[in-house]
Amino acid sequence: MFKLCILTLFIAHSLGAQISEALEHNTQLTNYAELTRIVKDLDSDSRFTVTEAGKSGEGRSLWLIRISDPMRTAKWRVFFYAQQHGNEPAGKEALIYLAKAIQENPKLLGRGIELWLMPMVNPDGAERDQRRNAVDADLNRDHMILEQPETQALHKTFRAILPHLAIDCHEFARDSDDYMEKGWIEWTEIMMDFANYPLLDDALVIEGAGLVNRVGKAMLKQGVHFQRYFVGGVPPDGEQRYSAPDMDGGLNGAAIYGGLSFIIEGGVYRKDNEDNHDLPKRVNNYTRLLLEVLKDKKIRRQTLALLNRQTKPELPIWIPNNYFWAKSSEATLNIPVIDSQTQNVMQIPAPNFMPDLVIKKSVSRPQAYLIQPEHAAVFSELLQQHAIPFDVIQQPATYQIQYCLLDTVEMEFDDLYHRYGGRVISSMQAVESHRVEAGSLFVPVDMKNGLRAMAILEPTQMFGLYQYPTYFKLVASDRRLPVVRLIK
Repeated sequence: MFKLCILTLFIAHSLGAQISEALEHNTQLTNYAELTRIVKDLDSDSRFTVTEAGKSGEGRSLWLIRISDPMRTAKWRVFFYAQQHGNEPAGKEALIYLAKAIQENPKLLGRGIELWLMPMVNPDGAERDQRRNAVDADLNRDHMILEQPETQALHKTFRAILPHLAIDCHEFARDSDDYMEKGWIEWTEIMMDFANYPLLDDALVIEGAGLVNRVGKAMLKQGVHFQRYFVGGVPPDGEQRYSAPDMDGGLNGAAIYGGLSFIIEGGVYRKDNEDNHDLPKRVNNYTRLLLEVLKDKKIRRQTLALLNRQTKPELPIWIPNNYFWAKSSEATLNIPVIDSQTQNVMQIPAPNFMPDLVIKKSVSRPQAYLIQPEHAAVFSELLQQHAIPFDVIQQPATYQIQYCLLDTVEMEFDDLYHRYGGRVISSMQAVESHRVEAGSLFVPVDMKNGLRAMAILEPTQMFGLYQYPTYFKLVASDRRLPVVRLIK
């Protein structure tokens, strides 16, 4: 056992050295044409299969790479996708390097793993070096309405693969204006967090937290500055929180299909970095972290056992519709920062770090949702994009229903609770008997995709559909929302 441990440590150290050496001078980004050439070269290997998952708004292919051992049955499906934001390229570069490394050393993949890679979700934005896509849409805010071809293709891929584990790859600025004004840069080189939408299975959330903890410890041992992903202002006065617990991003948008979902944020210097001098370090950190995820057998063993028991997820009785990050104790965390002049590390108290997800309000689960005939075309397209089954009512019928009224949509940032703009404030009316017309859509909740139906359609969701222009304009003059809760 001692010899085995020494050998394992030696292999890990050697691998780390190989990654560092291979990436040491690589400061050139891979553009779309080069990526296309690389994936076509990979496709000639029997362990690699390259397909087109879809096309971008400007017609560029969204390449999907499948890596597996043709001699073994895969039991663990993993999906890494990157560059939803076109100006965040390190994840893409790491996925390309990871594919090439596995091609040279197939043992890196691990036994029984089927690995899927989508290196460039937003090729149009990548070619422009801009965050958004060609029509100025933020893809990582489109996972609820799925109006963009790139996110539509990504969700079709989620449903086709049904990954046990998915990771969304992003980057953040270590030298933001807020930190630089203090004379600091962020200490953290790479961060990771797990899906946290309140409707997700608690056991899977716990497993996700465990993986982040184990991977973090492994990265710190390798000398990489790792923290659980958080956002917010500068300590001590600013407020910080963990990932947004909403459905409009890839993190929770992938998790609601089942399985584990994570986000990685790699640190980049945005200022004085035209030559991309920090790219080797960024890609190095990314590659090491992704390999740690692939190596983790505990998450694989425990998650497979959980998913095998969930052929039909148990639906919650209550639907959380208003939740936010808060603090339940007087304990104060410290956030490490680097003095930009001396390079010394300082521990800064963060008394306004909000580590606890608090549910402020929940509503009872309806039996189904109804959409009125005049809005059937818009909602049938949305439901089809999400693969949520529905029926069209053929004959008028009387149901016990609840209407919801729109009070307001708050598009500004909420300084008190530090929540995004787009908060939908609505009120639920009393249950009443109502004759529902033929042509209405009937969306049952008690089905395999019931969680997704509730996450998308629930009219009382604070960060729901009506923050988006397509659905806001469907609100009636009397403020009635187009989706009705069917109680009986």
